[in-house]
Amino acid sequence: TSHGRVSVQTQRKQNPNPDPARHNYREEIWMMGCVLQSEEDAMAKIWAANQIALWCQSTLDGRRYKDELRRLGVIEAMVGAVSQLEEKKGNIDLRDALFRALAEAVYDHRQNAGLAAEHGLLQITCRALSQKIHDDGLAEHLLCVTNNVIGMCQSVQHVQKAPEIIPVLVKFASEKELGGQGGQQIATAALANLSNNAEMREHLIKAGALAVLSSELRQLAPEETSDVEIPTVSYMQSLSALVKIVGSGTIVGRIGPSTQETERFKIDGNRTSFEYDEGSCRELISDKRSVSWMLQYLRASVEGKPYPPDTNIYGTSWKVALSVTCLARGSATNRSLLIDEGVWPLLFRTLHMQTRDRHEQAQAEHHVVMAMRAMMRSLDEIEQGRQEMKEHHGQPTITSLMAIAEGVSAATSKQVRGVAADVLTLWGMSWHVERLLWLARNKNSDSPVSTLQVLAVPSNLQT
Repeated sequence: TSHGRVSVQTQRKQNPNPDPARHNYREEIWMMGCVLQSEEDAMAKIWAANQIALWCQSTLDGRRYKDELRRLGVIEAMVGAVSQLEEKKGNIDLRDALFRALAEAVYDHRQNAGLAAEHGLLQITCRALSQKIHDDGLAEHLLCVTNNVIGMCQSVQHVQKAPEIIPVLVKFASEKELGGQGGQQIATAALANLSNNAEMREHLIKAGALAVLSSELRQLAPEETSDVEIPTVSYMQSLSALVKIVGSGTIVGRIGPSTQETERFKIDGNRTSFEYDEGSCRELISDKRSVSWMLQYLRASVEGKPYPPDTNIYGTSWKVALSVTCLARGSATNRSLLIDEGVWPLLFRTLHMQTRDRHEQAQAEHHVVMAMRAMMRSLDEIEQGRQEMKEHHGQPTITSLMAIAEGVSAATSKQVRGVAADVLTLWGMSWHVERLLWLARNKNSDSPVSTLQVLAVPSNLQT
């Protein structure tokens, strides 16, 4: 997935897999690792790498195969192999096969991605991408594995070990001839993944990412003169990255419109702002079309569907929710558009979805709660949110928010617990929150909620 992760740009099929009834796939994976570390000829290693990639694509047993790749040391073996090949500029077909196998092995697998990053995979791909690549397929697989690692490893330390990776990705995102259209799309997706981390924001700005992302949005005509109904992959990835870079830095709390052109950043087709003054930008203002597409992206991520349709781009709900948060923070104009396009029912639905990964669950809860709070900057907006809550998933939403505030849900940071309690209080449930805190502090001192010291509820917004 992207914005999320991006899978290898090959059409997925119902791949032939080892018979699930057989129990010797562990032995077969071990054998593949031995082949990759041996002095076998290149053709044998290419076959082993292709077999690993094929197994990882399995819809039935792909995750088990990936787990075994980590347990049997095959991830480290592949990283070591590509490291040696890149140093010697070895067989290009073998390099291509190994990077493809690594891209599949780390795809949607946090442990494998972290292990590969710890063994220097980002440094390897950064060096390879910094040199002239004559094969678009190899460039695409290099970008793909880079994006998949970044998408799963939100740790800044891994990116900091390869500081040149951001300028390299900006270059590939801006020049189609470097890695073809597929490579350009993956590089843009990688920038969107980097923008999920607030600590990367300044680095992206310095590397010139905003100009590249803006230029992609400027490929479309303004909303009122365009009949485009579905965005391109590059547009959605650029939009996702741009709203997080700009929206997370706007001066929030401002209700009235900005008075100077330099105080606002506009998204509106070929009228999209091209420059960004980090010190003075107070508003991010989006057109209705982009807001609508972003919410369609969120809906698709919740439903497990690709967006744009008929692509292999599967959004990650918490990352899209973060984009929604930044749009809401950007301006009252955006919040009004989000409400008109049905943001509240989608946020409730996202809050209630269950994932197999507790980390993903915690992230989703965190960013949905933050989006809810960002949607309520005035008394009218608070009342709108309360009415939407009553009409859609009222009691389940209250129950979920209470669990988060209490610290017994997946998201347990003090920040998100305080904001969850804040949302409940703004919706007129301060008694429930105060009772929760009183019970925790007086009846059960070991409860996580007893450590929640202060509710950050602005007195001028209490109703």
